[in-house]
Amino acid sequence: SPESVMEIEAMYDAAGAGEGPARTAGSDATMFGFYIWNNVSIAFRTFASGLALGVGTLLSVVANALNLGLIASHLARAGSAEPFFSFVVGHAAFELTAILLAAAAGMRLGLAVLAPGARSRIAALRHIVVDVLQRTHEPLIVTGDLNDGPHSVTTQIIAATSEVAYDK
Repeated sequence: SPESVMEIEAMYDAAGAGEGPARTAGSDATMFGFYIWNNVSIAFRTFASGLALGVGTLLSVVANALNLGLIASHLARAGSAEPFFSFVVGHAAFELTAILLAAAAGMRLGLAVLAPGARSRIAALRHIVVDVLQRTHEPLIVTGDLNDGPHSVTTQIIAATSEVAYDK
């Protein structure tokens, strides 16, 4: 929207760079929380939308790339390249890497749903989770409780067992 464009231009205005109200520890903490929430939510949506045969993951990556590219192009043409890129370069390397790793994991989920091979789709998804857990010491987020019912317990699906493992 035109309002969003004006807001972005004001944030990175080369003539007014560094101006504006002084930030406090409280506002810094609030912004930190916002950025963490925003980046984690983008990464999670990018990852989880892979369950839609990978299409959601691709759309998320393309939409975010277009958004960043259009903003960068507009601000560069408006003479605000330096304040924009000095901010982005300091932040984007870690954030974009995390989002692209989430996208890769999302595409792997999409592949398991699209082409599960001889396994059922849920077994293919479980195989990916177990494979990753066995091959790495890196943290893994397992989304559970989305399919829980009286005869469908997430721990049973992941562990490939009929034993209920609530207390283990």
